[in-house]
Amino acid sequence: TVLALSSDWSIEQIYPSGAARFEPLDPGASIPLEFEAYLPDGQDESLDIIKVFATRNPTNFRWLELPPLDQPPTPGATRSLISDPLEQLLSQVTGENATTRAILLNASPKQDRGWTVAQVEVVVRR
Repeated sequence: TVLALSSDWSIEQIYPSGAARFEPLDPGASIPLEFEAYLPDGQDESLDIIKVFATRNPTNFRWLELPPLDQPPTPGATRSLISDPLEQLLSQVTGENATTRAILLNASPKQDRGWTVAQVEVVVRR
């Protein structure tokens, strides 16, 4: 799953798009993606972060999506049944009824997480 963290503080899943939550990938395979960077009207510079998540189990990262800072959230738009431990963690810190953003470690750091993440920062200037 690929998320775009934009300079307007929005977070959007950009791959896979549409209703898909994830796309399976065989070992050694790749998914070529083509991106286009642009500046919204009235901006001279933008910092966007492209974040790629890979998991061993199907995981819904749409829990992390947010509208731009000046737009109201769409309540419950991407919420669904939670079955994956990573999704459970995401829902606890982003859910509509979340009362805290604190997180406690309940598993040994030596355990295989079953997921990884990488990111790239993109700066666009006029």
